[in-house]
Amino acid sequence: MLEYYLHDKRDGVETKYFIPKANKSLKSTKTYSEGKLHGECITYNDNSKILKKIHIGI
Repeated sequence: MLEYYLHDKRDGVETKYFIPKANKSLKSTKTYSEGKLHGECITYNDNSKILKKIHIGI
């Protein structure tokens, strides 16, 4: 999992991978702004196809 922080709050894109990460298969991506979900949240299946895609605004 990759996640980024700015001033102790999540900020940017959080990326999760299926195990093993070596094949770089995404599990999900979520975008944060000032510690809150904001923007696209995408969930993928193990074949990298999009299962769910939502947009969250502040």
